[in-house]
Amino acid sequence: EGDEAPKGDAGDASPAAVDLGPSQTVDPPKSQAAAEAPASTPATTPATQAFSSSTARPLVSSLASGSDPAAEIDKTKKAVESKEKAILSVMAKRQADLAREKKALDHIRLEMQKLARAQSAEINEVMAQLGECDKDLWYVERDFKTAEAEYKRTKERYEKMRATKDDLVGKLTSLTLNAEVRKEAKLNSIMEKLRNDGVEFPDSSLASLAE
Repeated sequence: EGDEAPKGDAGDASPAAVDLGPSQTVDPPKSQAAAEAPASTPATTPATQAFSSSTARPLVSSLASGSDPAAEIDKTKKAVESKEKAILSVMAKRQADLAREKKALDHIRLEMQKLARAQSAEINEVMAQLGECDKDLWYVERDFKTAEAEYKRTKERYEKMRATKDDLVGKLTSLTLNAEVRKEAKLNSIMEKLRNDGVEFPDSSLASLAE
């Protein structure tokens, strides 16, 4: 019996190349390679496709025959430097724009805070004045109501006393007039008796007797 290579299960067969010796290998069949390929490739967006088609270059495993390695390296380095410079420039511009926007926002916030503080100070001052005014108004209103009540009472007493005085004045006038009338009537009676006794009086004093 000769030496035999160990046999594995059929399901464990590897698609790797078979080793035929120190320097020879056999690639796996195309059907196996296709079976091991990913089922689907990542989806690409239009922007990604445009970037890939215009700027990206596939990785190379070896230089083409007849090409200059130094030139290829220099070309690749220039492409990398150009892309890096473009990215840094765009990001720097974005950072500058963000810094300006942040500065503007900070300025707006500061101005709004100043406005709010000023408005709050004015409102607090007016509220304090309003509180003092309310206190003063309470005392003044109390005094006003007291004075108003006293005024009404005094006015009522005044009107009563005024009416009483007017009534007394009227009574006094009536009494005086009646007294004078009675006195005149008495004097007329006396004068009439005297005239009958032959006493003569001036015509001016007899005027009321003729009426």
